[in-house]
Amino acid sequence: PRAIRKAIESIQAEDYFFKGTKQEAEAALRMRGREGHYLLRKRQAQPMQDGEFALMVRYRRRDHKPALVNYVVHVDNMGLINLLPEPSFSTITDLISHWKRVGLKGTDMSPVPLNGPFIA
Repeated sequence: PRAIRKAIESIQAEDYFFKGTKQEAEAALRMRGREGHYLLRKRQAQPMQDGEFALMVRYRRRDHKPALVNYVVHVDNMGLINLLPEPSFSTITDLISHWKRVGLKGTDMSPVPLNGPFIA
């Protein structure tokens, strides 16, 4: 459907959409990223599904060591964008703004800030 295609194209057009592999994105964020830097990338999980991306964020764990965390970004049948199963938004910018305000949690439940996009 057109709404899904339009949402996918808008995500891929963002300056912080990373075109490489998950491993390349991890290496780039680890080497040049700072706490709170984030990027979007195509999700590489199996089975591959159109309209699924990953929001990868560098953060600091409770033990103060830097870490990366990935959140599934999903485009639904109406072209709305969400972090499953959370609220949906019409743009990726609105989704990022929401989670900047509300806050995300890492795998160890420490806060994950969204301080700014990582542009490779």
